[in-house]
Amino acid sequence: MLDINTICQYYPSIESEFIWGNHFDLYEGDLGHEEIGVIVLGREVRKLVSENEKLLRRLARILDNAINETTPFLKLMIQDPEKETIEMKRNIMKSLKKGFMHLP
Repeated sequence: MLDINTICQYYPSIESEFIWGNHFDLYEGDLGHEEIGVIVLGREVRKLVSENEKLLRRLARILDNAINETTPFLKLMIQDPEKETIEMKRNIMKSLKKGFMHLP
């Protein structure tokens, strides 16, 4: 789970120009760049799997299970327990899902 955590952590800075140039609509609200970056990551993942309905459902289920803590996903994302919490990781997964599901 560290891989998804690392991707979510660094994607906003690595793809900053792409995010600003192609997803500027997200900056109209009160969201910060890091959260917007994770939402964009969700949007981009959806594009990659959009033609495979079974995979779409599976990824949505994985995100839901992580958010609802029916799996140890969030706990496994924590790299530094002194600085990170389950709630921080849940918020990351919620942002990823928001982009993946294109939720407002």
